[in-house]
Amino acid sequence: MREAEEVERLENMLKDFRAARNRTVTRILAWSDARSDAEIARLASMPDEYVRSWRARLTDEETVTPPGT
Repeated sequence: MREAEEVERLENMLKDFRAARNRTVTRILAWSDARSDAEIARLASMPDEYVRSWRARLTDEETVTPPGT
């Protein structure tokens, strides 16, 4: 019983950590300070492909967001 609770606690901590990392990477991408995908990936300790995907999604969201929102 205690092991299951500890595993659940650790899983929740990991989810929180990943969510925080995702928010941080999204903020870094939004800065538009000419950082390359590779540099951002290195800072976030994640693969370049993830950063490229995030950048593409952010760019898509910016272009389809209706004016005034």
